[in-house]
Amino acid sequence: MTETANRSTARKSPRGKGVTVERIYTTPGVHPYDEVTWERRDVVQTNWKSGETIFEQRGVEFPDFWSVNAGAIVTTKYFRGALGTPAREWSLRQLIDRVVLTYAKAGKEHGYFGSDEDAEIFEHELTYALLHQVFSFNSPVWFNVGTPSHSRCRRVSFSPLTIRWTRSSTGTRRRGRSSRVGPVPGST
Repeated sequence: MTETANRSTARKSPRGKGVTVERIYTTPGVHPYDEVTWERRDVVQTNWKSGETIFEQRGVEFPDFWSVNAGAIVTTKYFRGALGTPAREWSLRQLIDRVVLTYAKAGKEHGYFGSDEDAEIFEHELTYALLHQVFSFNSPVWFNVGTPSHSRCRRVSFSPLTIRWTRSSTGTRRRGRSSRVGPVPGST
């Protein structure tokens, strides 16, 4: 049977505004990154038939307990930025921070947390869970969240549908319907 967290870990704060977040995996005053050993690796993929190098990024950084395969998948699929440029992500820390800090910032801006401490706990707990592969987001999150293209998307919630307004590169707007059924969390 799958263990789940007690629902009381995400309850309304005593003030009635925002969520109180309790620690499950992390320690106060210690960032999850500081509790692991990091190592540098080279990710080089070759064509099995010709031996030609089809992808190469040297010096990427992952925790020592991450498999070579997991590091290669993350490096080739989810690191953003053009290869060979300073804009290219090279560390799992950068990838996790891009996503986690984007969500934490949005939560603070929209009053989702009961306090600044709750926001920090959320940030640390989510970082720990991703770092230790407790769970993972699906690919569109890793591809888009925290990137410049993600910031151009605006969502307007209508229960039970989400209508997505996207500003294209030409400045025009188009309307699309998401595949999500049911109200968007936080829209009620």
